[in-house]
Amino acid sequence: MPETAFEKIQSDRPSKVRNKITDDDIQDMAKLREKGLSLKDIGEIYGIDQTVICRKLKAIATQGV
Repeated sequence: MPETAFEKIQSDRPSKVRNKITDDDIQDMAKLREKGLSLKDIGEIYGIDQTVICRKLKAIATQGV
């Protein structure tokens, strides 16, 4: 229904579809972190919670990427 679609678009909580994080996004997040941006600032840029960013950056660090 159109009403549901508009509610999802205008929602404060972004949907999973809009927040699909790519490998390129994670690499960009790492670069932003290296430049001194906080997890909160990066989260605001990507529209996701800072804990998600923390987990993604830890995951690539343990993989050696």
